[in-house]
Amino acid sequence: MKKIFLTISITLLLAISLPAPVHASQVMEDQVSIGGIVRIESGEKIDGSLIVLGGKAVIAFGANVSGDVVIIGGQTEIEGDVGGDLVLVGSEASLLPTARLVGNVESISSRFDQATGAQVKGQIHEIGAYSLLSTGLDVDHPAYINPLEVSKLNFSPVMQVTGSAFQSFLQAIFAMLVALIFPRRLKGAAIQLSSAILRTTSFGLLAAIVSPLLIAFIAITIIGIPLAMLGAIALALAVIFGYIAIGAAIGIWIAAAFKSQWHIAVCAGVGTMLLALVMALLSKLGTGGIIVIILIHLLGLGSVVLTRFGRSERISN
Repeated sequence: MKKIFLTISITLLLAISLPAPVHASQVMEDQVSIGGIVRIESGEKIDGSLIVLGGKAVIAFGANVSGDVVIIGGQTEIEGDVGGDLVLVGSEASLLPTARLVGNVESISSRFDQATGAQVKGQIHEIGAYSLLSTGLDVDHPAYINPLEVSKLNFSPVMQVTGSAFQSFLQAIFAMLVALIFPRRLKGAAIQLSSAILRTTSFGLLAAIVSPLLIAFIAITIIGIPLAMLGAIALALAVIFGYIAIGAAIGIWIAAAFKSQWHIAVCAGVGTMLLALVMALLSKLGTGGIIVIILIHLLGLGSVVLTRFGRSERISN
């Protein structure tokens, strides 16, 4: 369990980025996916643990993860082999008939579905309102859960809200840490997106189009590959910083509504938590919601581009 809690603690230091598929190579070490889709295909192996925050993991038949699989606020479908534990926090997991799990299932306010034929060598422990209120099972000694019983359960809307709230809490903590480290820069980016929303979003769209093309062009040569990697990292950091800047702006607006002045870290924490909850709701609204989510990310990216990561507090119209 110490290993599990250490793994979860590490994910507290991560923030979300735009969803993007992630493909594993033939053999790789510990992998972390944030808000994206990671697919481990047949014949591929992760020689370590797989951590997914707010995304989806698919482990195909013939694929292997030697360590733990940790899903926080996301989903996973497993057909292959997992050598460690399966840890779920506010998530959904499906073990398909060919799946083989050597370790335990540690489920916290999550839905776990084990198909007929799927093997779990360890024990299944469920903690939280879902197991207590929905399953009626003994969570102290649930050595085995009948897959027929689990398949009849519906994922409670209350548990979906719980998972979203947990994700929002993690994002708020990270936003506060960023605000404590870069208070002036974060405030500068927040002021920019508040003062010129349309212009800022337009620059975000331009950056989202031009940056990947420029990175791809630089990566054509072997010498340019390291520079392209640095460019990709810078773009990801810009998206993350912009997202937190939007949260900070929301927090500033809330503080102004109460005629108060909050520290930028408090503004970032409160605003990012509310923003994350809104984003979770938008993700359930189909295409329209996804478009709004993209526009929100473009607004944040634009504020970072215009202020050069918050170095200048305001860009005039």
